[in-house]
Amino acid sequence: MPAVQKSPIDLIDEGTVRRIVGGTKPISKPTMYRMIAAGRLPRGVFIGPNIRRYSRQEVEAAIHALFAARDGK
Repeated sequence: MPAVQKSPIDLIDEGTVRRIVGGTKPISKPTMYRMIAAGRLPRGVFIGPNIRRYSRQEVEAAIHALFAARDGK
């Protein structure tokens, strides 16, 4: 059976997530963690001890979902 090719996952750190969501004014760490707890942002994955990364694609999809909810889509 041939291997299925998957698109690469762009892993980003917490600071990058905060900048992506907040734009020119990054959101604070507590705001980011509240959004994760509320299910508005995706949870990260540990890739090593105390090293957590997030999928850029998932973060961007979450932002699009926020706009879609706002627009009633």
